[in-house]
Amino acid sequence: RNNKMIKFFRKIRQNLVAENRFSKYFLYATGEIILVVIGILIALQINNWNQYRIAKNKEKVLLSELHQEFLNNKTQLDTVVSYHIKSLASVDSIIALFPIDIKALDLEDFVERKKYSAYHWTFNPSNGVVNSLINTSSFDLISNDSLRKLLITWKEVLVDYQEEEIRSANNLINNIIPYLGKNMPLENNDRFNRKNLAFLETWQYENQIHIRKRAIVNIIGENTDELSTLKHFINEIIKFSKPKIND
Repeated sequence: RNNKMIKFFRKIRQNLVAENRFSKYFLYATGEIILVVIGILIALQINNWNQYRIAKNKEKVLLSELHQEFLNNKTQLDTVVSYHIKSLASVDSIIALFPIDIKALDLEDFVERKKYSAYHWTFNPSNGVVNSLINTSSFDLISNDSLRKLLITWKEVLVDYQEEEIRSANNLINNIIPYLGKNMPLENNDRFNRKNLAFLETWQYENQIHIRKRAIVNIIGENTDELSTLKHFINEIIKFSKPKIND
């Protein structure tokens, strides 16, 4: 088809030259050039539109995967925080007994109170999609500036929160559990007896429990910036990556 059009225009030019109608020839040639330029611009526009459409489709897929990843991360964080809350409640119930009088202590009640006091949970979110975006050119496909800023800062916010969990875990593993392990069975509660629990009346034991509480509060306390910031980031990423109904 293009060859036929070229031959058609060439024939017109030849006829104009043969008839010595040079003014009309130049006018026609100018018009032909304009048509060619318009054709090129249209072709470029179509190509740009196709590239834009491909990019938007890729962005849509990435956002969908990111949205699901952070929905899962939110569920995991909520679960971990609920366990921290349970551990804190366990510690508080022990503190409510201070100072402990082992002669009057209800052993079954104490066993139930301490149940979650030495447990620890950690938040380990999935970062597969985030890593893929940050470390590849796919990040350029994210058009929302607010989401881009959140993703760039996400790892720092996560590390800030995890530092508190790591600090709490290290204290639990290196100090509290060894101390408790020397004085009471950590798992087999049937072996509890009053003659071996005199340490519960000591200030050393009370200090260990208070230290444990402080570590948990540093993770989930109302004034804990790390947890509130982490929750904010997760919620914002979920909001900005949510698939649009019209897409």
